[in-house]
Amino acid sequence: MRRVRRRKSKRACAVKEDPSAVPSDSASASSTVGGVLNAYPTPSAAITSASAVSASADASPAASSSASSQAAEPSASSGAGSGGLSGLMSYVFPRGTGSAHWTTVTEQPETLSFDDALKPLAAGKLPSSGSAPDGSQALIANYPAGTVKLAAPGHGYSFYTEGQHNGVEVTGAKEVVFSYSVYFQEGFQFVKGGKLPGLYGGTSFDAAKSCSGGRQDGRDECFSARLMWRANGAGEIYNYLPTAAYDHGNYCSTPPFSKCDPAFGESIGRGAFTFPTGQWTTVAIRLKMNDANVANGEQELFVNGQSVISLTDLMISVNSETKIYGIMAQTFFGGSDSSWASSIDQSAYFKDWSIAVLA
Repeated sequence: MRRVRRRKSKRACAVKEDPSAVPSDSASASSTVGGVLNAYPTPSAAITSASAVSASADASPAASSSASSQAAEPSASSGAGSGGLSGLMSYVFPRGTGSAHWTTVTEQPETLSFDDALKPLAAGKLPSSGSAPDGSQALIANYPAGTVKLAAPGHGYSFYTEGQHNGVEVTGAKEVVFSYSVYFQEGFQFVKGGKLPGLYGGTSFDAAKSCSGGRQDGRDECFSARLMWRANGAGEIYNYLPTAAYDHGNYCSTPPFSKCDPAFGESIGRGAFTFPTGQWTTVAIRLKMNDANVANGEQELFVNGQSVISLTDLMISVNSETKIYGIMAQTFFGGSDSSWASSIDQSAYFKDWSIAVLA
């Protein structure tokens, strides 16, 4: 059974989703999402999540889901299950630091630089670093006006890394959490949507790489678990799992809105939270691999320390050789055609990269 935990604050407002919106790389997203996600470092930051689904969405998968809704406030001393961590550290490690971890969060013991944490690269190129609008150091993604997809010169970035430092061996892990903070410049124009970093895996590196972009061959030999922003900043999990995952539980009907497209990927929990502009937002993706051919995997998304999407009984892998390979760090507008293109020259900033092995 899938459950999505929704957090409400006094400022929370409803999310209205267009049930006809399609999540694929080549499709349009025209949903309207209201509300703002308060950014760190305020420990009492609250999520503006989907408190209601539009009455017009009665025919959508979300309308038929029985997932429960609960309200909660984040603790100033720690995140849920964060092992007593406080403030930003409870956001990047919402389930604690596990048996091994590393982080680029500044002013922490053994903090790693971006180069040390994210290299050596398995593929791609590390983007340039520089000052974010608040003066902190971050990796910078630029999205020139009129550009779309990674093929566009100077648009976004893409790299793969195992991130194996400080005893973190992701390829031998059963369960990990991967985190980072993202800052969309003030007034960022989200257009139809774009991709954000996540995790990836497979039966080998060659099989695991590029589990995206409408890939059809070898879909049972790989997976990816990224995030997306959609129109007006609506956030979601964006997965490529084996299509066998579609047959288990309510994965493809996770509210507020979800759709599984075997030709492209899975848009899961769209509108469960909203990315703001001009603020930092910390996201943490927890992934627990399933046993071979058993639908007992788990995936959970935390935003500023709060669980906003929680999935159980997942079929992440159908092959006993599949393992987590590390970070699939990609960001770009798209979609595949010019209707997804960045409408102006704009930027996003990424920092606080972190990984913990939980099992």
